[in-house]
Amino acid sequence: MTGFTAASIRVVILEDRWQDAALMVAALEEAGFQVRSHVAGTEADFRAALGLQPDVILADYQLPAYDAMDALKLARQVLPDTPFIVVTGALGDEAAAACIREGATDYVLKDRLARLGSAVVAALEQRKLRHERQSMLDAVVESERRFRTVFHDSPVGIALIDPTGEVVEANQAFRRLLAIPGDDAQIGRLVSYVAPDEQQAFIKTVVAVRNGFADRDHLQVAMLARSGERVWAQITLSGLRSQTGTDGDLLAIIEDVTERVRAAEAARLREAILGAVGRSAELFLAQGDWASAVQGFLSLLGEAAGFAQAAVARWTATGHLEPLCTWAGRSAAETEGYMSAEWWRRICCSERDRTPRNAVTLIPASSEHEPHGPLALLPIVVRQAPWGCLVVEASEHSRVFSEAETEALQAAADLFGDAVQDREAAEELRASEARTRLLIETALDAVISTDESGRITDWNAQAAALFGWSPQEAEGRSLTDLIIPDVVAGEWGSHGIMPDGMRVTPGHPQRFETVALRKDGRIFPAEVAVAAAHLNASLMVGVFVRDLTQQMNAAFALNEVRRHDEAVAARIQEAMLEGDPPIDTRRIAIASRTLPGAVIAGDFVANLRHDEDTIDVVVGDVMGHGANAALLGAITKGSIFQVSRHLTLRLFEFQRLPEPHEVVAALHAQMTPELLKLESFVTLLYARIDLRRQVCTLVDCGHTRSVHYQRAYRRCAFIRGDNLPLGVLDREFFAPVRVPFEPGDLFVFYSDGVLEAEGPNEEAFGEERLRRAVEEASDRTPAELIGYITDLVREFRGDRAPDDDMTLLAVAIRDTTPEEAGFRETLEVSGSLDELEPVRDFIRDFCSKIPGRPLDPDRTESLILAVHEATCNVIKHAHHGRADIPVQLLAIAFHDRVEVRLFDSGTGFVPDDLTPPPMDGSQLAGYGWVLIRNNVDEYDYRRDDLGRNYLCLVKKR
Repeated sequence: MTGFTAASIRVVILEDRWQDAALMVAALEEAGFQVRSHVAGTEADFRAALGLQPDVILADYQLPAYDAMDALKLARQVLPDTPFIVVTGALGDEAAAACIREGATDYVLKDRLARLGSAVVAALEQRKLRHERQSMLDAVVESERRFRTVFHDSPVGIALIDPTGEVVEANQAFRRLLAIPGDDAQIGRLVSYVAPDEQQAFIKTVVAVRNGFADRDHLQVAMLARSGERVWAQITLSGLRSQTGTDGDLLAIIEDVTERVRAAEAARLREAILGAVGRSAELFLAQGDWASAVQGFLSLLGEAAGFAQAAVARWTATGHLEPLCTWAGRSAAETEGYMSAEWWRRICCSERDRTPRNAVTLIPASSEHEPHGPLALLPIVVRQAPWGCLVVEASEHSRVFSEAETEALQAAADLFGDAVQDREAAEELRASEARTRLLIETALDAVISTDESGRITDWNAQAAALFGWSPQEAEGRSLTDLIIPDVVAGEWGSHGIMPDGMRVTPGHPQRFETVALRKDGRIFPAEVAVAAAHLNASLMVGVFVRDLTQQMNAAFALNEVRRHDEAVAARIQEAMLEGDPPIDTRRIAIASRTLPGAVIAGDFVANLRHDEDTIDVVVGDVMGHGANAALLGAITKGSIFQVSRHLTLRLFEFQRLPEPHEVVAALHAQMTPELLKLESFVTLLYARIDLRRQVCTLVDCGHTRSVHYQRAYRRCAFIRGDNLPLGVLDREFFAPVRVPFEPGDLFVFYSDGVLEAEGPNEEAFGEERLRRAVEEASDRTPAELIGYITDLVREFRGDRAPDDDMTLLAVAIRDTTPEEAGFRETLEVSGSLDELEPVRDFIRDFCSKIPGRPLDPDRTESLILAVHEATCNVIKHAHHGRADIPVQLLAIAFHDRVEVRLFDSGTGFVPDDLTPPPMDGSQLAGYGWVLIRNNVDEYDYRRDDLGRNYLCLVKKR
């Protein structure tokens, strides 16, 4: 790897075996890379990983549900320039060629990972070379493009002239000026376009520039375009010397100054007309009678130029010219019938032939005997759109309108167009003011205008309704005196509304919330907007006030609803996170704990105790946060118990318990249709601890990897299943993972809130820290282990608030040897007090029949008394005297003790909450639980996974 230096790279690895992915990372680190890797095992993971913008993609050729070829197609669509290297155990020549043909950068065999580093270096260097080469090509192309753009798109003409005077290249502006077609390659000599009377001066200038008497020179000449039109141009000539110093080409920059020249000529000819027009302009500015002003304009124009007639006409919607005002310079006898329909027909026929309407039209007289002289129709344009025409008729048939005169007349037409535009603008302004006044008067907010001293100048209807002051009462008074309470005067003043005048800056509007004062003295919450502008050298301030009473009441009500919802969600979460009581026996210990995050989430934990040898534990997490997540978590947890009970009943005749994958499959069938509708999902870890077979069977539905601490090896292993979360697919096959264990082993199940807890530097706690924590505290009880891990996470997180719930469940395997029960009997009685005597007889008979060593009489009587009181309490208090609700008893004799277990479905109680009665005889009731505790050596009271109350009374032998 010559020339390689250590670099940090981000690598996405498509691999379903984490061991192989770790070997790839190790190979890259061995090659000197600082690797940030992301392992994707599925198509969905891989799609998400492409968003990390990796530097290199490594892909196993064949995965169970996805392969390198599909991943390669996706990568080439999303990240076409990212190196893609196939890393596989074996790859034939045809498959390798197919990978390269589809766009793979290289391929490396897994048994030759030493070559992986050099392959990555080569791929990265190739990409760098491609980028550098493409950048140079792009720069050259861009430079050429910019030059061509400047040359061809320049608004001035540019031409390159060879030593013979021929134009060898010219841009579009040059061709437009001289009416040369764009496809005409034979432009000819530049001097041939110069007007004959100016060619000599042009040639002298060219010679001077070629001979070096001047680096550049410019002159203004008249030129004849190919169309025959005479144009004027400002030509700047520059010499281009060759490298040998000989004469080279000339660069000619030609600016069209025709309009400038014509304007100068027209200015001299239109002085007479403009003198009259200037006087008529006063009529327009006076804004008097519009018809009189137009008539005066035509009269002044016609008299100044000696026209026979003048008129102003406007285009109609049907495309015809309609006369608005006319003027005649002849006597009444001469003009009798002169302004006839025939005259306008002649004008309109000419107009139909005009294209476009904004061009000047000159209509010559057809004969000397025709009563009409030559006509000039000058377009009147208003707001850049054709509005109408100014029509003038010459007095003499032989008269020809010169360009200067035409331009002068067009100036008059433009002046009239400006007058029309000003008149329309004034009308629009008046209409706008009327609309503004209507908007202000009908606005839902109070709109108030003040001068710079703070005196009210305008007060709309809503202001009157809001504050109670009429416009007559408000106008002229100080704003601060009228609507601003003294308690918030400083707040209003901070926004520029002061008692001694306004301090608002134009162009910087402000908005704030405060309180305002009504006429009756009531104060109400308000939103205030303040804006200022200069009007006629004075400051005008607009104040807009909106009553926020309804909004604040609505917001308060909404907050109350939100707080209620959050409280309900919190109670759901609290109930969900309580889990089941810990289990602590000679053979196994189980403890769980959940620390809620900053926001309500959907973590839940549960355990199902089927018998002494079989216990199921569950840890789950609902996607998202909030009340919906908490409610879904509660529903899921309840559904787990429900489907487990149903399956247990269904499989009773087969004399077995439902397997974990059967429970999860039933839960999936019940929950997934609803989860798909809600667009949510649940990650789940369902594990069964089988002490008899010493096997942990788990089903992992997209949850965090489970931890198995093996005491024999003093190390942890991470266990992961292959199933997706519930709610992702409507059909799923759940494959269990079976892990054997030995006494002394530990299992730790947890939620992603543990791994994703972030420290001050935004680093996640991660699996490695969790692994070390379990190994360091492996000799502790499950509850102590959980406490140790949570303390480490808190210390790692520091002052950062937890973003998510943190749930932990730990299982410690103590002794897998089952305790043999030598003798057992059962009894079920009705819920009647008459059954107490059969209960006593059952206990006495059982204790006397224990094989080998029966329980001695004194201990038997103590046990009988305790069972009697317990049964009596169940009938009276748990079943409330219902004789139709039975009580079950199970008596078991062990080598060192006798156990009597009572099961009932009544109302439970908490033994620790019971207050012992006084022993002075002042109270007749409440002694039952005292008698029970005093007559047994041990007791255990809880609610089992079937919802029954369970009381175990133990008497040592």
